[in-house]
Amino acid sequence: MRRRIFLAAVIAAAIALIYAGADASSAGKGSGQNGGREFPLPEVPSSLTKPAERADYLLTRFWDGIDFSGKDSCVRDTAFMEQSFVDFLSVMPHASSDSVRDMAVGNMLSRAASDSMALDLTGWLAETYLNSTDSPMYSEGTYIMFLDRLAFSDNIDEAMHERYLAQLRDIDCNRPGVVAADFTYTDIEGRSSTLLELAAAHDSTLLVFYDPDCHDCHALIDSLNRDEALCGAVGAGTMAVMALYPYDDTDLWRSTAGELPAGWIVAQSTSAIEDEGMYYLPRTPRTYLLDRSGRILRIRE
Repeated sequence: MRRRIFLAAVIAAAIALIYAGADASSAGKGSGQNGGREFPLPEVPSSLTKPAERADYLLTRFWDGIDFSGKDSCVRDTAFMEQSFVDFLSVMPHASSDSVRDMAVGNMLSRAASDSMALDLTGWLAETYLNSTDSPMYSEGTYIMFLDRLAFSDNIDEAMHERYLAQLRDIDCNRPGVVAADFTYTDIEGRSSTLLELAAAHDSTLLVFYDPDCHDCHALIDSLNRDEALCGAVGAGTMAVMALYPYDDTDLWRSTAGELPAGWIVAQSTSAIEDEGMYYLPRTPRTYLLDRSGRILRIRE
């Protein structure tokens, strides 16, 4: 993966367009260089004064100046498209809602579909930047927006079609709004139960998949342990927090269980959660907030 994310002139120009107070017309044309070529950013009307409104306009029209019909070689230029794609993703956090972001992805892919090579390149870029856990732009939510379309596109070859469908099945399991897949676990005291039984006994349950060797896991656990509201709910018995080790190294789990906060349920899964595809765990930590019925309210990726 090319690491030009923080060096892009177009990113700076795009963000400037979002926060500019007026006179966007002169800033919109030829705002930056991509692979030796100026990227034609859309002109943001000066009548749009709120940053979110300006970001929405820019994001949903980002690719309007690019001809994806095959007549313009830039859409098959990996360097040009990679930098342009990174710039596009850099605007995403400034949009007003997921629906706007989804619309922007749809607009891009509908245009890219006119050239199969450009569409293949777009899919590769989406996977590289949004589905690689070492990417600073990693985002399951945004990648699903691409997969929802790529997996069913008539312009994707059969092999990639199957690949995208498989990824969509993996990532889309246990999303907010559905009842979490149930499994059996054993706590550090040797007692066994199931996730949904635990959820039914509390107003809310926070399921934390963790690995004792994971630095980010320790950082998250420390942060949660300093959350006074969370600690108060756990102490009152209205909320359960389960730190679940989903792997097979029982000795590692047992030797480090004492490092977890008091009041938490420290557990190891007794079923092959990852191997059976019950949960998508590209990395740890990963948390699921459940209500009493076991319905997933929120995921922290």
